[in-house]
Amino acid sequence: MKTIIFDIDGTLTDLWTIERSVLISMLGTGSSMQIDKLKSSGTSNLYAIFNKCSLEKINKSTFTKKYNDTFMTLECKKQLPSPQKYPLVKWIKNNARKYTYVYATGGQKAETL
Repeated sequence: MKTIIFDIDGTLTDLWTIERSVLISMLGTGSSMQIDKLKSSGTSNLYAIFNKCSLEKINKSTFTKKYNDTFMTLECKKQLPSPQKYPLVKWIKNNARKYTYVYATGGQKAETL
């Protein structure tokens, strides 16, 4: 049996809808346009987006904790949107017994649990 390894975000799904929701929850709804503008201009690092939108300057480890806490709160309240699934997801489901799949990510820990 062959093993196929995937990076989840960008290969199987687009997690931006979830990431955007978490950032808006952290920064307030008034920041949504600025978040979208930064993302569309090519800034995809969530910590960089947060720092450009927030008056509060925090280090990366504090940001990661705050991001994960906000993510978990939104998840418990069932307020997270579903990620967009790419066509590859359908292929994986159709070939589930032919391969062993390993999913890896460099994203936030809470998003992958």
